[in-house]
Amino acid sequence: MHCLLRISEAAKKLGKTAEELAPGQPWRRIRDLGNRLRHEYDAIDRDRIWLIVSDELAPLRAACVQAIKSLQG
Repeated sequence: MHCLLRISEAAKKLGKTAEELAPGQPWRRIRDLGNRLRHEYDAIDRDRIWLIVSDELAPLRAACVQAIKSLQG
């Protein structure tokens, strides 16, 4: 969960740039997850966290790798 929190913090700091560099990713949900992890940690559904890790991180990573490549030229 700490790693997901770090990802949400990075998305928050990137702001609209995240949408520009990697469109089609659920940036709002990523940022919202960080808020839930920080403030509602006692109500976090661990099964939902597992689904995020197992199903949603790979596409996000691929989009971020592609964005970095596009920035490098």
